[in-house]
Amino acid sequence: MKRSNVLRLAAILAVVVLASMTTGCLKASVSLEVVLDPAEYTVGDSLAGTMTVIATGVGKAGVYTDLTVEFLDGDGATMDGATLEVANLQIAIVPWSNESQSFELIDYEELVVPGEAVGAATAKFTLTGGGFSVTPIFDVVDITVIEAAPQV
Repeated sequence: MKRSNVLRLAAILAVVVLASMTTGCLKASVSLEVVLDPAEYTVGDSLAGTMTVIATGVGKAGVYTDLTVEFLDGDGATMDGATLEVANLQIAIVPWSNESQSFELIDYEELVVPGEAVGAATAKFTLTGGGFSVTPIFDVVDITVIEAAPQV
């Protein structure tokens, strides 16, 4: 190959890579979106709504295995004893597939509103796991938790 052809090929490749980077094609990201339905709960209710994992770009691969839900007060501090955990999830992120994955919260029996969450203003949902460039992802949603009415 002539030197001029090699330089031309290198220039074309540089332009293609730069264009891909600036349009976001090579930037990989994974995000979490939670929608509670309803937004008001009584102690002992199961959380309902959807949790969606959204992957974009290429370069991320791994499995999210743990979900933590922390109930936060009006100042954003975690309320003592108001944390829920779901283990052994299998939410796979593959570099060649950018499909959103949705999950129904009601399907996880561990997600029952604890008594310590009364007065919570928000709930923070965090997914953790392992793999290539898989980092914890989270979403914070508004929530209202009230005490159960006394039984007569």
